[in-house]
Amino acid sequence: MSLKNPKPGAMSVGHYQISAIPWITQSNWKTNNQNFGTVGVYRWDFPTVTRFVRVANHTAASDTSNLCVAFTANGLKAGTDDIGNHFFTVPQNSSVELAVRCTTLFVSGANGMDSNTYDVVAGLTEIPGNMMSLSASNGGSQSGAG
Repeated sequence: MSLKNPKPGAMSVGHYQISAIPWITQSNWKTNNQNFGTVGVYRWDFPTVTRFVRVANHTAASDTSNLCVAFTANGLKAGTDDIGNHFFTVPQNSSVELAVRCTTLFVSGANGMDSNTYDVVAGLTEIPGNMMSLSASNGGSQSGAG
C-alpha cells in the first residue's frame, strides 16, 4: 500500500468543489496604501490559491471614486497589448464576485481615492500559491491578465 498521496495542485478539481476556507479584510485607503511602482496601488497576497474573490467598495455617497481591481500590477497600468488596461471596476456602494483562482489582487482608486473603505473576501483552497503562475509579468502565460 502506497502512502504517496498526491499533493494539491492547480488542476486539483476536488479542491475547487469543496467549501472554501474564508479569508477577509476591510481596509481604509489612507491607512493601508502602499506604493508598488504606481502611486495608490495596494497589493493583497493570499496564503493559498483562491476559489472565488469578492471585492466591495464602501465609498460614501458623496464621493465618486470607483475601485480598479486587477490580478497583476501591470494590469492596472494604462497601456496597450499585454501591459495595462486589464482590470475591472467596482463602482461606489457595490460589489463584484468572481469565481477565479488567483494568489494576488491589486486594488487602486480610479479617481485618487484618498479616504475610501473597501473589503476583500476570498474563498481559499488548500492549493499552495506556488503551484500557479498567472501572467507574463510574473512568469506565467496568461496575457489577458496583464
